Amino acid sequence: MSARSERASGSESNEHEYRTEFQRDRDRVLYSDEFRRLSGITQVVSATEGDVFHNRLTHSLKVAQVGRRMAERLIEDTSAGLMEACGGLDPDVVETAGLAHDLGHPPFGHDGEDAICRAVRDRGVEEGFEGNPQSFRIVTRLAVRYADQIPPGLDLTRASLNAILKYPWLWEKGGYRGRKWGAYREDAESSAWAREGEGLEEGQRSVEAELMNWADDVTYAVHDMEDFYRAGLIPLERLHAQGSYGECPPTTPEIERVAEEVQREKPELANDEAELGEMLVSLIDPNFSSLDAPFDGGTKQRDTLRAGTSYLISRFIGAISLREPTADDPRWVKIEELARTEVTILKELTKYYVIGHPRVVSVRVGQQRMLRRLFGIYVEVIGSRKHRHRALLPQAKQDRRYSGDSSQRLASDLLASMTERQVTQTYQRLMGFVPGPVSYFDV
Repeated sequence: MSARSERASGSESNEHEYRTEFQRDRDRVLYSDEFRRLSGITQVVSATEGDVFHNRLTHSLKVAQVGRRMAERLIEDTSAGLMEACGGLDPDVVETAGLAHDLGHPPFGHDGEDAICRAVRDRGVEEGFEGNPQSFRIVTRLAVRYADQIPPGLDLTRASLNAILKYPWLWEKGGYRGRKWGAYREDAESSAWAREGEGLEEGQRSVEAELMNWADDVTYAVHDMEDFYRAGLIPLERLHAQGSYGECPPTTPEIERVAEEVQREKPELANDEAELGEMLVSLIDPNFSSLDAPFDGGTKQRDTLRAGTSYLISRFIGAISLREPTADDPRWVKIEELARTEVTILKELTKYYVIGHPRVVSVRVGQQRMLRRLFGIYVEVIGSRKHRHRALLPQAKQDRRYSGDSSQRLASDLLASMTERQVTQTYQRLMGFVPGPVSYFDV
């Protein structure tokens, strides 16, 4: 067995197992309770807002699929020597990472993540909370396969754990590593074990982690644009040249407004607003020029959306190649600069039209307040000696009270394990708004 396919438990497939070790990893994530929970978690707007939107479950399934196609394409197009130099590339590993990358994503998106992080830090844990180390914590510690399994978690292979580590370092105060990191200090031993034997430099991602990360960016950019056109928030019908593509000046008042804002936020994308506007039109116009009105659900519009998003994803899958890392650039995957810029522009469209929308902002304030209030209640309950107080905790969390983790970490584990519906209903009950039956507490 290679180091890549080893498990921390030392277990191996039995003689009747028809799956590879990496296929077993994929199945373990797919069938976990934590993966199923993602159907109730926000992508950008609340998962309860409507069926038009992707949630974290559908997003993760698409990241896994896109990442797998990227891996298969690189295997087809890359020389055997370079493939060996990168340490190995397996589509099942990339797919596993895509399925698992958002397991730790808490309720209410990045605003929920910020609220929990501030609450943890306000209670004295400087490291705080972040969705990426929470995902790693789930697969290595919190997910349950067997009650007596050592180590706990899903017992994934080194390769899959490394692919999940989008940020392969521990938290450091200040700078980028203080905002994004891959494992909590409590889970440093598991992180170190995952990195052993992979031949990677400190802070260097595996090739499979890089593919998962690019698949995440591509999927988020393309499908959120589609979602919010359908929802009437991103006006694709006003973001292409008026008339046949290339036959008139590629500008409208709407394009100019968007280009001005995106240029202000991301000045590195283009030399000026006019150039960025041209890039926006060249991205939208060839693929969505027939969208001349807000979304009404008609067959023609849906056909155009499917064809356009399919083209963009195929283009971004084809924009990568494998390369030898250098001292200045430790990345294995080379991404065409134009493709990287186009994905960033699409992501900025969602920020401009949706994330800053007054209706969305006002809801986020209330969601963060709920999470902070619940966090305070659960920290006190976890530290209480009174049985009546402990009964507020789900049994799975009561079982972990003596795990050695801090009350702050246990409380954040609890909040991060809930769906958005569960947060709202639990908050209403604990505040006395909805005194429902005991069986309604279904965390």
